[in-house]
Amino acid sequence: MLHSLAMEELAALKERMRVYPIFMAMLLAMTAAGSLMPVPHELLRNRYAQYSEYYKDVAKRRFEDRVYSIFFNSLGAGVLMMTPIVGPFFAAQMCLEAGLTLRAVALAEYRDLELLLLALLLAPVTWSEMLAYAIALTESVWLSKALIRRENANMALTASLLLLSSALLLLSATLEALYITAP
Repeated sequence: MLHSLAMEELAALKERMRVYPIFMAMLLAMTAAGSLMPVPHELLRNRYAQYSEYYKDVAKRRFEDRVYSIFFNSLGAGVLMMTPIVGPFFAAQMCLEAGLTLRAVALAEYRDLELLLLALLLAPVTWSEMLAYAIALTESVWLSKALIRRENANMALTASLLLLSSALLLLSATLEALYITAP
C-alpha cells in the first residue's frame, strides 16, 4: 500500500517535471516579448525611475536585508503564479513587466537591449528563478485541473514543490544580492 502510494507520487512528479522546461521557455519568451512591446518613451522613463529607486533602496541595505527584500518580492510573485486558474495570467503579467523594465533600462542607460537580454540569459539567477516560477506555474495548472475535474489535489506534493520553489527563489535572491553593490 505504502509502496504503491510512493510510486503514484513519483509518477505525478515525473509528469510535472516534463512540463518545467516548456514553462521556463514560455516565461523567458514572455520576458523577451515584454522588452519588445511598443510603448511610449514616457512610460519607459517612469518604469526606469521606479526600477532605479528600488535598486538604490535595496543597494543601501545590509546584505541580509537585501536577500530578504528580494526573496519576499520573488516569493510573492511565485505564490501568485501558483494560484489555480489565474496563476498563468499573473506569470504573463510579471514576465511582460520584467521585459518592459529591461527595455526601460536599455533606453535610460543607453545600453543595447539585445545584450541585456543575453546577459539575462547568462545569469544563474535567471535560471534559478525561472525554474522556481515554472514549478509554481505547473502547480497552478495541476491545481486548476483538479478543481475543474473536482478531484482531490495531492496537497502534500504541492506543498513539497512550493518549498522547493521557495528554496530556489532564496538561492536566486542570495545571488542577486551579491550582484548588487552599495552606491
